[in-house]
Amino acid sequence: MEHRAEFKNVIQPACFSVTVPDQRYCHFIEAVITPAHMRTFIFDNEGDYKRFNEYLDRIPRGEYRPTSWFRPRPEDWPNDRQGLTPPEQSVDDLRRHGFDGFAIDFVDAPKEVTWFLCRSLDMHRVGVALDQARVDPEAASRLFSPRNPGAPSRYCIGFSHFLSNRSQYGQRLVQTAASNLSKAIWFTEQTADPSFKMRCQDTITLADQAITEKRAEKEELDRHDAELNEKEKNFKRQQVPISNRIEEIKAAITRVRNLERSIRDSETRLQAEQARPPKERRERALKQNLVTKTKERLNAIPQFKRVTEELNSKTHEFTRITFESLQVMANIAAMEQVVHRYGAATKDLEREVNEFAQRVQALEAEKEELAKTVTQLMDNLSPAVIERQQA
Repeated sequence: MEHRAEFKNVIQPACFSVTVPDQRYCHFIEAVITPAHMRTFIFDNEGDYKRFNEYLDRIPRGEYRPTSWFRPRPEDWPNDRQGLTPPEQSVDDLRRHGFDGFAIDFVDAPKEVTWFLCRSLDMHRVGVALDQARVDPEAASRLFSPRNPGAPSRYCIGFSHFLSNRSQYGQRLVQTAASNLSKAIWFTEQTADPSFKMRCQDTITLADQAITEKRAEKEELDRHDAELNEKEKNFKRQQVPISNRIEEIKAAITRVRNLERSIRDSETRLQAEQARPPKERRERALKQNLVTKTKERLNAIPQFKRVTEELNSKTHEFTRITFESLQVMANIAAMEQVVHRYGAATKDLEREVNEFAQRVQALEAEKEELAKTVTQLMDNLSPAVIERQQA
C-alpha cells in the first residue's frame, strides 16, 4: 500500500473480506453479495473517502475505475443501529415460522464491512431458512409482506430466493417473486494440493529473500545517493566563488576593451586635428581674399568718375551727358552704398575671423590636453597591450 500513510484508517485487509463460519449458509450469502459488491472499497472516514476519490479522478477516461463507498457509522455499531431501517419481523417471529435468523447473523466480517452489508444491502432484514420443510410458504409470505408500498422484502428458504412487494395501486395487493439459488462458489472451503501449497510456500520464501536483498540494495543505493547529494552540495558551494571570480574577470575585460576603444577614438581625433592646416595660413588666405574683393570694388569708382568728366567735356551732348551724369551719379551713390555695405561686411568678416582665431586657440589647447591624456594612457598601458598596439 504505497499511500497508506496518507489515510487515517485503513481497514485490514484492504480488500473486501467476509467469512461464512457455517458453510451451509454460503449460498444465501452469495445470493445477497454480488461480485460487484465485493469489488467495492469501503471507507470508515470521510476524509479518507474524499482523498481516495481524488486519486480516482486522476485515472484516464476509459480505464477501469473501482467503486468506493462511505456512510457515517454509529460509534457503538453494531449495538447502536441508528440510521438503518429496522426489520418488520422480530427474531422470535422468525423462529416460530421456521427461519434460522437474518442473513447478517451468519457472516463474520470487520464492523466496517458489516455496516456496509446492512446499510447498502439490507442483510439485517433478509430472513434465511435451511430446512424448507419447517417453513410454511404462505405464512412466510404473510410474515415478510411489506405493510406499506415501498422497498421490497427478501427472504431465502432452502435453495429459493423470494422477493415480496406491495403494490401502490388498487387494493395494494402483495406480489411475491421467486428464483432459484445456485450452490455457493466463492464462500466454500476448498482443499489445496499439498505439493502446490509447498511450491507456493517455496515461492513465498524466495520472494521474501528477494525482497530482503532488494531492501538491502535500496538502502545501499539510498546511502550512495545521499553521498552524491552531499558532494553535489559541496560542488555547488565551491562553484559560487568561482562564478563570482569569473564575473569579475568578465567585468575587467569589458573595462579594458572600453578603455582601448576610448584610446582609439582619441588617436583618431588627434590625427584629424594634426592633418588640418595651420591657423596663420588660414587667416592669411581669408584676409587676402577679402582685400582682393574690396580692391576690385573700389577700382570701379575712379572709372565711373572718368566717364563723368568725359561726358561733361562734350557740350553738344550736354543734355544727354547731363542725364547720363545724373544716372552715373545715381549709380555712384548706389556703388558707394554697396561699398559701405561691403565695408560693414568686411568688419563682420574680421570679427568672424577673430572668433575663428579664438576657436582655433581653444582647439589648440584641447589638442594639447588630449596629447597629455594619450601620453598618460600610453604610459599606463600594460606591455601586452603596447605590443599588440605596435603590431
